[in-house]
Amino acid sequence: MSAADHEYQRRAPHMVPGQLKYSAKMDLAALEKFYCCHCMCPVKNAMARRTYIDVYSTGVQTNAPMGCCCCFWCDNAVYLHYDDKRLGDVWGQAGCCKPFPWCCPHLCNCCGETLFVHQCFACCAPACPLMAGHHFGCIPFYCASCSKFDTWYGLQPGEATQVASEVELAKRAGPGTVAQRAEIGIAQVLPMGQGPQGQEMSEKK
Repeated sequence: MSAADHEYQRRAPHMVPGQLKYSAKMDLAALEKFYCCHCMCPVKNAMARRTYIDVYSTGVQTNAPMGCCCCFWCDNAVYLHYDDKRLGDVWGQAGCCKPFPWCCPHLCNCCGETLFVHQCFACCAPACPLMAGHHFGCIPFYCASCSKFDTWYGLQPGEATQVASEVELAKRAGPGTVAQRAEIGIAQVLPMGQGPQGQEMSEKK
C-alpha cells in the first residue's frame, strides 16, 4: 500500500480528492456584462474567463473573482465539501421571489441565468415547508441570521437547473472512486537525437 493510500484512509470520506462530474457552461458575454455592472469594465474579460462552477464527487468548486477600483481584482476560488453546511442544501434556478422572499435575485436574467443555493444552519431546516430560511416565521425568534443564500450569475440557459441536478446526484452517489494522485519522479533525460518514444529525430529537408 502506498503512502497516498494510507493518507486517504486517514481522512474522512469527503476529504479525499474527488472526480470531476460536471462543469457549468458559462455565458462569456453575460459575465462581462455582470462585471461591467460592478465597475470592472477594463478587466471584464479576464474576470469572466476565470469564473467557473465545477461539480466534483466530494464537493463543489467555484471561482467568482472579486475586484475594486475598476482594475484591481483577484480570484476567489472556494472548494466546499458536501458535508459542509456552508455549501447549502437547496440548489436551483433563481427567479421572481425564488428563493422566497427575495423579489428579484435573478436580475431579470440580464446577466445570464442565475444559480442560487440556499444555506440554513438552523437545526429545524429540514422541517421548513418553503426551505427558504424561515424568514417570516423565525424573525420573532431571532433565527433569521441562521439562513442566507448565494447566487452565481452568467450561466447559459438551462445550466442552473442542470448544475442543481448534478450536485444532487453527486451527493447521493457519495465520494465514489478516489482521484489518482500523480506520481512524483525524476524526468527521464533522452539521448540527443531521440524523441519521446525513442524514435530517431531527423532533420526535414
